[in-house]
Amino acid sequence: MVKAKIMLNLPKFLRFFLPLVMCLCASGQYTPSESPLSEGGAAMQVTLPDGANTSIYRILKPPYDSVTNNVVGQFVDSLSQTISTSPTFFFTPSDPDYSGTFYVDWNGTNSSTGIVTENSYLGNPQNDYLVVVVTSTDDVPVLYTGLTNASDSNAAVSYQQNEGTSFVAYASAIDADGGSPSITITGGVDQALFSYSGGQILFNTTSGFDYEFPQDSDG
Repeated sequence: MVKAKIMLNLPKFLRFFLPLVMCLCASGQYTPSESPLSEGGAAMQVTLPDGANTSIYRILKPPYDSVTNNVVGQFVDSLSQTISTSPTFFFTPSDPDYSGTFYVDWNGTNSSTGIVTENSYLGNPQNDYLVVVVTSTDDVPVLYTGLTNASDSNAAVSYQQNEGTSFVAYASAIDADGGSPSITITGGVDQALFSYSGGQILFNTTSGFDYEFPQDSDG
């Protein structure tokens, strides 16, 4: 009864705007339909809540990790802007191997009333802030080789060496997920002629390459 009397005593313009303001109030975190995203992507689409009368979407703070609060990438529209008339934005992580949960603080302007609704976790965790999950993927280790250092990541390479040397090339492998990948030489009819040791691919003979008396299968 008390609430009814208060509402009846409000001026007409307040009675009109009060339900509208109450509708604009957020109810907590918002997870877009695109979540979860997969680690390793670039310009991954994320859609903000598309209010019926929202005309302007403004990103207040770049995406930041839910645990560390560190900024983890860019969050912009198709024109690389943080202010847009479209709810569609794109997330590009600073680290291609980023995985975890990030937040985005943003606000929206109602085209009919001009009211701006802020959606910020740091300002108020009850706001309708954006929450996006990025899941981890198992990255394939990358092999690097080279004559002066292991820096060439091409899958197929060819190296020439002088007669009498057993050195073929430097080699190393990096796994973006961590750890130390092992390198072994397998495949091909001549695999037994080569070995890997101490960061080098070696020809397994005491005299090294011998062009007069080749030891490979096709001479």
